[in-house]
Amino acid sequence: RHLAQEGLKRLKSTKGYPTNFINKEQKSDFKIFLQLEKRIIKNTKESKVQTLLKEGYKPKTITTVGNPIELQGVPKDWPQHERFIYLPNQPIFFIYKEHSLSKGIKSCTLEELHLWIEEEKRRLEFWSIVVTIGILSIIVSVLSSKPGI
Repeated sequence: RHLAQEGLKRLKSTKGYPTNFINKEQKSDFKIFLQLEKRIIKNTKESKVQTLLKEGYKPKTITTVGNPIELQGVPKDWPQHERFIYLPNQPIFFIYKEHSLSKGIKSCTLEELHLWIEEEKRRLEFWSIVVTIGILSIIVSVLSSKPGI
């Protein structure tokens, strides 16, 4: 999950290329790309993404698209990534470049991806607690059934 969180952080960055372009073919991006792709494909409601998957197309790049919003009242000499921000509903695109297909398609928004990662974290924490309580219950049960303890 930490790789998906790192990818989300990069997608939220307004530094531009190459920071918020996560390319499957870049060795340094490969693992992050796979973690983001897996979560987006599992959760997206975008029918075009599902259709392309069924047709056998795989995205090559994941990126944020659209212009960020300039923060008012901050010095103009600050770096770009400190003067601009993406909105939660900023689209994340899958970029396809194979065979006859070369285009970008909205896969989700920054907020949706953030919520999916957070929900995954909550589920993991829940099941960790359930397993821990189960193991402790078994230990207590075994120990209490032994005479003299």
